Order: sequence, then C-alpha cells, then structure tokens
Amino acid sequence: GRVDELDWHLGWYGFFVLLLIVFLIARDVAWTYYTLLAATTLHNTTFARVLRAPMAFFDTNPLGRILNRFTKDQSILDNELSFTLYQSLQWGVYSLFASILICFVLPFFIPFLIVFGYIFYRIQVFYRKTSREVKRLENTCRSPLFSHVASTLTGISTVRAYAAEARFSANHTVNVDTHQRALFASLMAQRWVGFRLDLIATAITFLAALFAVLSRSWVSPSFAGLAIVYAMQLSGMFQWFARVTAEAEANMTSVERLAHYSSAIAVEAPAGIEATRP
Repeated sequence: GRVDELDWHLGWYGFFVLLLIVFLIARDVAWTYYTLLAATTLHNTTFARVLRAPMAFFDTNPLGRILNRFTKDQSILDNELSFTLYQSLQWGVYSLFASILICFVLPFFIPFLIVFGYIFYRIQVFYRKTSREVKRLENTCRSPLFSHVASTLTGISTVRAYAAEARFSANHTVNVDTHQRALFASLMAQRWVGFRLDLIATAITFLAALFAVLSRSWVSPSFAGLAIVYAMQLSGMFQWFARVTAEAEANMTSVERLAHYSSAIAVEAPAGIEATRP
C-alpha cells in the first residue's frame, strides 16, 4: 500500500520533471532561433541597402560610423539583446510570483507591497529614460573613435611621413575619453538604481519578517519562513529585473540605428530592368 503510493507519486514527479526539461529545451531553441533570425534579417537588409547606396552617402558619412553599425550595433543584436529580453521576461515573472506568494501567506502585507510597487515603477521609469539616452550617447561617441582609427590606419604612412604621430595619438586619447565619459555615466546610473532598489527590498524583507512575527498565532512557521525567504530574494530579483529591462530598452537603440540604415538610405537605380532586358 504505502510503497505503491510512494511509487505512484515518484512516477508522476518524474513525469513532470521530464516534461519540464522538454519544455525548457523547446523554449530555449525557439527563442534562440527566432532572435537570430530577426538579427540576420535586419543585417542582410541593411547590408543590401548600404551596398546599393549612392556615392553621396559614403561622402557624407564617415567610415567609422558605417563600421559602427555593422560591428558593435550588430554584435548587440546577435549577443546582448536576445539575452536581456529573455532575462527581463524571466525575472519579471519570478518577481511577480514571489510577490504573490508573500501576499498569500501574509495578507496584511498587500497594501505595503502596492506602495512599494508604485515606488519601484517610478524609479524604473526614470532610470529607463536615463539609461536609454545615455546608451544612445555612448553609441554616438563610439563612431568618431572608429572613424579616427580607420582613417589613421589607412593613412599611417602619411602620418609617419609628416611626423604627426603625437597629434594623432592625442586625438585618439580625446575620442577614447569622450566615449568613456558616456560609459561611466551608464555605470553610475546602474549604481543609482541599484542603491534605491536595495532600500526597497530591505524594507520589504523587514515588513515581511515583522508581519510573520505578528501573525505567528495563525500562520504556520513553515509558511512564514517561506515568505521571509522569498522576501529576501526579492532584493536580487528587483535589481536584476530593473537592470536587464533598462538594458534591453537601451540596446534597442542599436536596432533603431540599423533600422534607419535599412530604410532611410537612398538607393541607386536597379542594376537591370527585366522589362528592357535584351
């Protein structure tokens, strides 16, 4: 009797674990395939558009700006954007269910969680706007750096002939410092939001522990401990969710820059016209 019941439960447990593994593999494969497909499609469209751009486009756009689109921006699409979007959805769901579990065990915590949720939303909105604009500024400051390096390598013999190594080195240092200032601003914005989210998570943990003690007469110790554990984990969940969400939105500036090249560049006349082909 008892052995058969245990085997029955273990069988169903193993079945659900196997089902979960299959679902996770299918989800990851589908996500990777479609994100890479989107990145490849955008790259091919942009590359075909640039190849058919008139000479005026190359005269008015520095080589570093074009290289920046197909190097750093495309690298963000291939490697970073899919990861940040995936992590944003995953940690958002984790945070939501952790909050629901705490409210289920400690109903008196619901009004406080609503207040903390509103504060978190306001901080998130402010940080996302700042992070997006700082990321756009960083991408813009990277183009002169690439352009200067490319032009220097192209005319390195001329630079050496006129003994202008010091001047070109100083210009390169200025471009690096300009780009690093924008990058430093992005890192400081992450620390700004991290500190405030830590304060919110600490307050949530304190209130969860307080309500667990006050409601010890009708809440079992196991459920109270479970609520406190998830409240402690909310610190990392909130901070990581805010970070990857803002980073995903900031990385969308690379999509914007590539999409601009794929649609806004004027193209030359087609190489051949089927109607007049001999």
